[in-house]
Amino acid sequence: MRPVTYECVRWAASDGVELTGFLTGARCHHVALYLHGLGGNGYRATMIPALAGALRRSGIGLFAINTRGHDIVAARTRGRRRSNTNGAVYEVFTECLHDLRGAMTYLRTRGVRTVSLIGHSTGANKIAYALQRRCRVRGLRIASAVYLAPGDDIGIQRRWLGVARYHAMQRLAVRLRRRDPFRLMPVKNLGYLDISAASYHSLYGERSRMDQFPFRMLQRSAKWRRLARQQIPGMIVLGVNDEYLPTSAAAIRDFLTATCPKLPVQLVPHAGHSFHGREQAMASVVSDFVRRTKRVFRTTC
Repeated sequence: MRPVTYECVRWAASDGVELTGFLTGARCHHVALYLHGLGGNGYRATMIPALAGALRRSGIGLFAINTRGHDIVAARTRGRRRSNTNGAVYEVFTECLHDLRGAMTYLRTRGVRTVSLIGHSTGANKIAYALQRRCRVRGLRIASAVYLAPGDDIGIQRRWLGVARYHAMQRLAVRLRRRDPFRLMPVKNLGYLDISAASYHSLYGERSRMDQFPFRMLQRSAKWRRLARQQIPGMIVLGVNDEYLPTSAAAIRDFLTATCPKLPVQLVPHAGHSFHGREQAMASVVSDFVRRTKRVFRTTC
């Protein structure tokens, strides 16, 4: 098997923030756009080479990007202005629309006509939110969306802090955000990651837009109905041993099969949240779905 070669490229989000990405299959008219999870990036995850190889065999390229939330703390560059306010510590969730629109605009300038969206963990939540907000680029068609191990970060944070302290931190984030949005919270994000007041509010506030997959409440609700109404063909891929799920992957699959029948759920045996050791099995499921996707929607801004 030939090794996958990557082209490192620099591109700009729609609000001017400069970011990087790693592109394979630059001559392909159909490219899959990959969004990493919380604190991740577009080059370190072991699943990226597996996805690139499986998609290449189907004639599809891969663009794995660094969003502004890549790594823990990163430099933010916009024109001549530079600061250390990128990274998971400072990321505001709704700014993902700028990143996704900028990445798709860049692909369009490279001659790409069709894109499939693939997001892992928090990246999956970003894709669901972007499709809900009709984030589009003129001349580029979105063929499908794949949600790899989507996250219920609110449920995880509530379990870790306890309900009372969780709500207390919500109120504290609102107060600190007004004074200094970059000030760090006195609690960790998901138990291990520093987080600023603005980022905490965007992730865990009462009206958080990140809450796209509320696995903590497997019951019919407006959030699940919104996901069920998604028109672009989509698929959820879960590891059977995902350590962040509040219940079994099989129970989630059965619930979503009944609630969102147009959104199939595929389980990868013996796989955890990051699919370590099972990357090839996951990549095969994803590439088969992307290749089978026949219905393509023309989208405009």
